[in-house]
Amino acid sequence: MAPIAMTAATLCERACPDVAEQVHASMDQSVRQLRDLLQDCNLGQGLKPLLGCLEGALDQHLQPARPPHLPLLIPLLVHGANGGDPADAAPISVVAGLLFLCFDLLDDLQDGDQRPWWGETSKSSLMLAAAAFPSALPQKLLLQVGGAERGATLINALGDGLLNIAEGQALDLQNIGGTNVNLDVVEESVAGKSGAQMGLYARLAALHAGCDLACAELWAGWAHGIGVAGQLGSDMQDLLDPDWSRDLAAGARTLPVGFALKHSRIGREDLLRLLDHARTDRAAQLAARDCIVDSGALLFAGFRSQVHLARSEEALRQLPCSDAWRRMCARLSESRTTADLLRPGAG
Repeated sequence: MAPIAMTAATLCERACPDVAEQVHASMDQSVRQLRDLLQDCNLGQGLKPLLGCLEGALDQHLQPARPPHLPLLIPLLVHGANGGDPADAAPISVVAGLLFLCFDLLDDLQDGDQRPWWGETSKSSLMLAAAAFPSALPQKLLLQVGGAERGATLINALGDGLLNIAEGQALDLQNIGGTNVNLDVVEESVAGKSGAQMGLYARLAALHAGCDLACAELWAGWAHGIGVAGQLGSDMQDLLDPDWSRDLAAGARTLPVGFALKHSRIGREDLLRLLDHARTDRAAQLAARDCIVDSGALLFAGFRSQVHLARSEEALRQLPCSDAWRRMCARLSESRTTADLLRPGAG
């Protein structure tokens, strides 16, 4: 629990020391409650072990070297910025954390990954977990948060958000191994998978804090831009991984790959052949990476990342909140920008 709280507190202390202690304590509380849910949720003997498989992923995301875990942090920031105690948003933070772990599991399964914390659990069982838990547990938790009327509002927002996220995932799956990649569609898939996900967490927190729909949409827009920029940065980081690119192995058509297919100096057909070999061969991955970088794809992806961060900052400027909380929220877009990945020697 301590690593994520420490990292989040460090982020806050740099921006606004006066509220850092609130966020620190609230992060601890959210992590404890999420762990309690994963360990003690009242499920049958078939489902309960599957919920336990998510805890290993949570441990990975709470490592000290990683940035603050946004699904847990965003609801706390939104609630605090709206004048409430961040700790009161812990149930929303737990919902966001649970959803993220399920989406992360689904993404791993679709990429063909194998995680050590899954143990002997079959892929079919894990796929059941990734589908069943988001469709039932968040709704039950949200109904306990604000009574019937507010619970219905939150669940309606949850349903819309889940469909937006699913749309982004569907577009991403359609592009796997694709030969004709539409960059607008690739960016739309990122906006759905990651932008809509972070936007959902902020929207739920804003509605829970009593915001009207227009204000909740602004909070969702703030988090949406951070989510898209973070995913584009993650895609670049994966491409530059010194050991193995999971995206190239999965045949994913990320924004850098899609850009290179249109602008690579070796031509689209030759790059496609290289990408095909890159699914199983590290030497081919390195050659493909060189072609992608040489095409200017990282500069393009970095530019698009900054566009989404600018939209996030504009949404934040329109939101009514104190200077201290505004500075803390603004720090999220500054704490890890994709521009850092474009420096010589990065990755």
